[in-house]
Amino acid sequence: MLYAVRPVTLVISLGVHMLIRVLSLGLVIFSFTASAQTARLTGTVTDAADGQPLPGVNVVLVGQGIGAATAADGRFELEPAPGTYTLRATLVGYGAQEREVTLRAGETVTLNLALREAPLSLASVQSEADRPFSTASSRAVRALDIGTRPIRSSQDLLELAPGLVVAQHAGGGKAEQIFLRGFDADHGTDVAVIVDGVPVNMVSHGHGQGYADLHFVIPETVEAIDVAKGPYFAEYGNLATAGAVEFKTRDHLGANEVRAEVGAFNTVGLTTLYQIPTPGPHRGAYFAGSFLTSDGPFEIGQDFQRVNVFSKAHTHLGDDAELAIDIGAYGAAWDASGQIPARAVESGQLTRFGAIDALEGGTTGHQHANVRFETETGATQFEAQAYVVRYDFKLFSNFTFFLENEDDGDMIEQTDDRTLYGLQSRYRVRHDLPMGLGTASIGGGLRADDV
Repeated sequence: MLYAVRPVTLVISLGVHMLIRVLSLGLVIFSFTASAQTARLTGTVTDAADGQPLPGVNVVLVGQGIGAATAADGRFELEPAPGTYTLRATLVGYGAQEREVTLRAGETVTLNLALREAPLSLASVQSEADRPFSTASSRAVRALDIGTRPIRSSQDLLELAPGLVVAQHAGGGKAEQIFLRGFDADHGTDVAVIVDGVPVNMVSHGHGQGYADLHFVIPETVEAIDVAKGPYFAEYGNLATAGAVEFKTRDHLGANEVRAEVGAFNTVGLTTLYQIPTPGPHRGAYFAGSFLTSDGPFEIGQDFQRVNVFSKAHTHLGDDAELAIDIGAYGAAWDASGQIPARAVESGQLTRFGAIDALEGGTTGHQHANVRFETETGATQFEAQAYVVRYDFKLFSNFTFFLENEDDGDMIEQTDDRTLYGLQSRYRVRHDLPMGLGTASIGGGLRADDV
């Protein structure tokens, strides 16, 4: 097949060209005049404990009615008239900080702030809105938002994303059913799920394209969640039709913890978090483990059993470079009563928690190793990552009961067995533009699924 390409010529008349040059010159002169009468105050707000940038911090000049909210990378920029001001930074869950600053005409002053966590007082209520940073809907869920909600499973973590709803069926070991922005994303077909840069979605999966099983994550190890809605983010790939949810695990634990839980339906849970002692304040390592078993509310118990282990080491290679290594393993097995016809319940043949075929269920496993390197110098940032994932899955289902095989039933088996390899890197640079802050990123990645 041959394709013909025709050249396209764009002609601009001299009069229009000269008009554009005149207008551009006028804008430059106007911008120079305006900038000469104002000063610029820029900076970054970080967490004093771990040095991570804090988005959504209210930064104001006290008594002036001039302020802004920090961007996703913790940066802010103000352009007041020359003078001496008191800069105040506040964020729910952190102690306020004030700094005095003197600004001169045409001068740019950089002032970095570090906020420390403080007890959350319920004596007063503060309402704040997130500034949109892109044409799509995006949101950063901070550690405070995660810590003030009861979270005991990956389902609870996913539902921290605004507008995202999950449902669970066919036993506790199967990936969640995801609904986002009006999309029935099945088990992840239209929502990209990432943990520490490692993709969770499995392409060409035995149970469906994009299958994303998040049960290998121990909720107590998650520090932040980034949510991006809409297919506008190239870095998330073609599975982010409705959006993407990216989880970031902690580099350090706040405290050691051992928790045992007992509940209805023979439910027993045990969680352990242990910060491993390391020399120096810039190194950290910890171990986390979790075990859960439950029969669920069904007449024939599902005998669900799940085991999770996770460990992470983090170190600073210098003032501007960090290295993190994490490894984890997860395994689950369960029985499931599966779906049942509504007419069978209405006729009294079954209860809501009964089953026609109680032999459904499955097993699954997930093991991974992940290495991330990051360096930041001034306005530039570079990240590199390598990971390997070993994954297996076996699911028994029966959608038509005894329609085809009246004696043995219509049960089917779906399997997936793969090793996933990946490399990726990204270079980012920030620019101070006349109208605000600009960020440019370039990166690439390679993913190989040996299925």
